[in-house]
Amino acid sequence: MSKKDRHLIAGIIIVALGAGALLCLKGEHAGFTRETTQGEKNGIEPEPGRPALSNADSAPAELAIPAKYQFAGVSGVLAATDEADLLARYTPAQRELIGSFYAAYGVGRESGGKYAFSNVFSFHSADQLRWLVSQGFPTPDDVLAAAMMSDEELKTLSDRGNFKASAFYLGRQSAQLPKPGEAVNRAALAADVDHLKLAGDILSEGSAFGPYAYARYALASGQRGMALASLGYAKQLGDMRDDFALAFAEANPDIPPLEVLTGYQLVQSTSMKNPRLRDLSALARRPRFEVFPNE
Repeated sequence: MSKKDRHLIAGIIIVALGAGALLCLKGEHAGFTRETTQGEKNGIEPEPGRPALSNADSAPAELAIPAKYQFAGVSGVLAATDEADLLARYTPAQRELIGSFYAAYGVGRESGGKYAFSNVFSFHSADQLRWLVSQGFPTPDDVLAAAMMSDEELKTLSDRGNFKASAFYLGRQSAQLPKPGEAVNRAALAADVDHLKLAGDILSEGSAFGPYAYARYALASGQRGMALASLGYAKQLGDMRDDFALAFAEANPDIPPLEVLTGYQLVQSTSMKNPRLRDLSALARRPRFEVFPNE
């Protein structure tokens, strides 16, 4: 990519999404790693877990998950001061499974203290966790519950309108998409049309996790420009960690600028199927994930 093209891509992102510092993403597919599938767990299943989160005697306090984002009976998440505090409550096998899921949506830098975010569920304050929960990001308990379900079970819940089931199902299908150059049969093409519609529905729901799910699907489909645009669009929904989009651009310097611009236009038009996402003033008033937590 020429210096001119680099500046053009940077300009597209900055104009559309706002400026941000670079986070060095690493992993497969230049910024994403592949989620461990059920068949690759080699028999490692989530171990019998913690007491139900609805237990009134549980401590510390529980953060309630909005009803529209509840999944598999998980109604809340125990409060935590940072992701290490939260994950310490799980077994090593559970942490490995949880980490594999989050890494599939992008990996951030490991150093930098409270201003570095290692993945999409990374947080460094109680307020940041509260925002993630309120915006429909899958919690560790959600991830463990989904890991116990078949594709058919997830699809059934997705067809009934469950947001997280749709995201989990799309994630699995994304991992199974044909690689560039592989033969594609008619059945696979028909299924991909359905997956594209599902990806659009997830994006337009309004959850700030939607752009990450859409980006994963786009990347698996070989549409890096679309993936970059979708990663950046998360900022429009209140996720101020736009560093992921800028870092992805750094890791993929050969993406044509026009592909990024076209991708952003499509991402924006798809999201605007939801009337609530057409009102720019309302978007500006959305709760935000503040990168710099209160001291």
